[in-house]
Amino acid sequence: MRCNLKYKPLSLIMIICFTCGCVDVELFLESKKVEILCVENSAYESLNEKNQEIGLFITEIGSNSAPLSGKLLNNSKFILNDNRIFGDPIYLETSKKYIVESYYPYTADVSDNMIKFLHNDNSLFSRSYFPDKSSSSLNKMNVVFEHVASQVEFEFIDSRDSVSKACYPFSNLKFSIKGFCGYYYYDYLNNTITKGPVDYNLVINEVKKQFYIAPGDDYVIDIDVQIMGDAPYYTDSQIIRKKAHCTFNYSNSYLITINIFSDKLFISKTIRDWIPEKRDDLIIYSKIKN
Repeated sequence: MRCNLKYKPLSLIMIICFTCGCVDVELFLESKKVEILCVENSAYESLNEKNQEIGLFITEIGSNSAPLSGKLLNNSKFILNDNRIFGDPIYLETSKKYIVESYYPYTADVSDNMIKFLHNDNSLFSRSYFPDKSSSSLNKMNVVFEHVASQVEFEFIDSRDSVSKACYPFSNLKFSIKGFCGYYYYDYLNNTITKGPVDYNLVINEVKKQFYIAPGDDYVIDIDVQIMGDAPYYTDSQIIRKKAHCTFNYSNSYLITINIFSDKLFISKTIRDWIPEKRDDLIIYSKIKN
């Protein structure tokens, strides 16, 4: 399955510097080159945790933005640490034009412009140009990272009859949701997604938690709900199963509400602001734009 993508931005400012002190561009104009050394993150930025690995592509382009030759960098791995890029030095000539593309998290599995992302990767991609005409100086370039994955979270509502609620307490709820692919490919030149096969070993069974899945319009998810009886009086369970056809668009965040009745389920889906992911210092944030 392939689906076309539309960007929703997650801002990141990338500063091209000559030294760690971000020396003024006039000090190195004689060399006609600038060196990428560090990044400056915006208020809600993503890659603040230490030792984050990103992949980088840099290609020289002509006046019509068409590539002039092979890539200057082709999926080179760099480490972001304390707002600095660590890796082999990168020099860009100020008299030339380049397209700079980067993504997170890094993978060695890239070929024919296809980046492989895994289930639950909070994947990001950016495309920018050097020199940046909107920038106030040659050593500054605005980079916008986009969410590639769809973000999903599940919640349950108890709409059963009073007898069911008394005999089968909602606190005994267990559930499993399947139907997700283990990996997908992002074609960063054509902005398309190709999903891998469904891996039924991947199970979502937690509420109030965000998961990251491949965008797609052909999902068939299996929902299995089990509510144990109030032991020792009721030792059986209420079991309700349903298949649901769903579409998850690129870069959108969804709250999926499963309304449980005594013998059936109803499912609704709400698009909402992207929920920040927090892992120690790591925060990834974006908003849906109309």
